[in-house]
Amino acid sequence: MKARTLSKREGEEVITNMRKSWPKDIELGKAKGIKSIECDEDIQIIISEKIKAFKTNEGTFPFLDQKETLEQFPRIEIDSGAIKYVCNGADIMRPGIKTFKEEFKKGDIVAIQEEKYKKYVAIGIAAFSSSESEISKKGIIIKNKHYVGDK
Repeated sequence: MKARTLSKREGEEVITNMRKSWPKDIELGKAKGIKSIECDEDIQIIISEKIKAFKTNEGTFPFLDQKETLEQFPRIEIDSGAIKYVCNGADIMRPGIKTFKEEFKKGDIVAIQEEKYKKYVAIGIAAFSSSESEISKKGIIIKNKHYVGDK
């Protein structure tokens, strides 16, 4: 692992990329002073005064402990029978989804909550829009990118 502080230019690039895929209401903070921890060739942890996130070649995603941030993203609730699979990295299938909390488009980052205690258990990328997903009976709806217990 390598840790370093990003240059202002690199920080601005990270913030700009996040603004493209994250909800507009999220306060991302300043580009100066952002720390980067390289875990693998493909995964980088990004820490600033306002956010904690991880960056992959597929995008930048918030950590599951960032409740205030996650509440700004579109959300779905999954039934308790799906939790075990989702927390082991499985994609979110239509039969496991109980409720669509907000609308989302294909490619949006979506937060996944369990229905009973409303805890966030995963973050993923929508394979279909919420309107398409609601009428679907089966198939992958959200591609799991970060889940409770992953590395």
